[in-house]
Amino acid sequence: MRSIFFSVNTAFFFFLATILSGHVNGQNPVPDHGLFVNDWQARTFKKPQSIPSKERAIEKVNSKITVYYDAKINKVSRHISGVNATTYTGDYSADSKFSKLVSGWNPSLIRFPGGDASNAYFFKGLPADLPSKSLTYNGEWTGFGDGTEDISWKMNTAKYYAFLDSVKSGGIITVNYAYARYGTSADPVAKAASLAADWVRFDKGRTKYWEVGNETYACWEGGFRIDTTLNKDGQPEYINGKLYGKHFRVFADSMRAAAKQIGSEIYIGAIFADDDHVWDGSGKHVTKNWNELLAPELRKSDGGNYADFISVHSYFLNKEKTPREIINSFNVPKGLQKFIFGKLDKAHVKHVPLALTEWNIKSPHQTTQVGGLQAVSAFCSMQEIGFGASCYFALKDYWRGDKGDFGMFSHRDSLLADSEPYPPFYHLYYINKIIGDKMIKKQIVPDNGNLLTFASSYEGGGIGMLIVNKSNTEQSFQVDIPDLKIGDNYYWYELSKYDDGNIWSEKIAINGISNPKYSKGGPSEALAEIPAWTRSTKQGVKMKVNGLSAIYLLIESKK
Repeated sequence: MRSIFFSVNTAFFFFLATILSGHVNGQNPVPDHGLFVNDWQARTFKKPQSIPSKERAIEKVNSKITVYYDAKINKVSRHISGVNATTYTGDYSADSKFSKLVSGWNPSLIRFPGGDASNAYFFKGLPADLPSKSLTYNGEWTGFGDGTEDISWKMNTAKYYAFLDSVKSGGIITVNYAYARYGTSADPVAKAASLAADWVRFDKGRTKYWEVGNETYACWEGGFRIDTTLNKDGQPEYINGKLYGKHFRVFADSMRAAAKQIGSEIYIGAIFADDDHVWDGSGKHVTKNWNELLAPELRKSDGGNYADFISVHSYFLNKEKTPREIINSFNVPKGLQKFIFGKLDKAHVKHVPLALTEWNIKSPHQTTQVGGLQAVSAFCSMQEIGFGASCYFALKDYWRGDKGDFGMFSHRDSLLADSEPYPPFYHLYYINKIIGDKMIKKQIVPDNGNLLTFASSYEGGGIGMLIVNKSNTEQSFQVDIPDLKIGDNYYWYELSKYDDGNIWSEKIAINGISNPKYSKGGPSEALAEIPAWTRSTKQGVKMKVNGLSAIYLLIESKK
């Protein structure tokens, strides 16, 4: 069968695919993921364990989704599937259930030391030239992180590497840039860069991706301000983008030299602000001017970029929003890409890939089903538009009451046992199960704004799709793939909002299966054994999706 419903001339669809791919009439192609797909591999479609759906196929649908197998948008970067590990939530590798769930998800990158702690973390112990505190715009960080300290509630350097081993993930490491600011030696920049190079050597080539600092532009970070009476190399009290750029080059040179010594290749990211108007309590316009002062410092004499990638953070949205508004924020990375590339263009600096190394939505809905729908939609959007990597924040944070929790897994939540996943984990787990190796074009007709879809192809045939229902009511659809011979069956998982009458539910059901023990979370114990539902393609691919729910769909093909 040429398609589910009809046959069309192959040449026409080749022409259509060319148009949709953006290579006609001078339209620029979508940026690719750059160095982050150096390790790209084709994926082969595999039938999941499945059981026949008990529901009869529907006959009438609200919308038709047309997918174009040959209209490729971008390769799938496995490094979009990353996450942060925090320093204050214990020894992950000691929790076997937690490690098993993370291993099953299979994140490509685990960032450490995740968050603000990076600017006070010393991987091999505290040096002798530290001040008593590191300064923010109006306060201080009084504690420094000793990476050799073995305390039960802390993640140290050894525990981080042990966790990477246990879940078989790669890393992205954020070296302590702020030490170059608050260090009291005669040459704090060289001292801090040397320490970063020591970590590269200590790492022995297992980590390819490195960042110089965490949110170095931000007034809440240690090192944003220094006590100039303690500084010995004439640095200003407040940081700025030009200064960071000059220091970045010193770090990059030292770290690359260290990598060369051990026969390894590494990639180093510079820190950009996600907006010119990030809050700056200092009144010094540091963030307003950060990117424009930094970008020229990255320009090489040959027009290249001193950074291998640009690292940026975003916590999507401000203030209270509706579920639809939260889900629709999936396209924030597209605006970030345009914003940062614009700064590079203005400085005549070569584009390099972008890595969203911290991201989530702002409180209080991070752990809800809506938060999960937003997370997986943002994941797919970054695949389409060519972000190189991303790291969700975070594996674990802690329950903040009415301000929610930035963690995927519970920690200090009185209504859920520790290390139980919230809905966002399940969504990012299932997209890794069904996504192919290339993102492809798709179209919804009529597009009433209720459905959001992303499609991917497998080498040799087969389709993996995400269909999100942004509305609170059931929607129906059919899928057509006019340029692919459809196989005999299709398979799906529905991740639905638990029917508890709460639009902000933190409980999720997967093909109707949830966890009866708790009012939050999902079926963590049964996760690996939950079968997909399956149905014959004889009547086409016609489906319905519950309100505020998502379908993870696999459609097999014939050769």
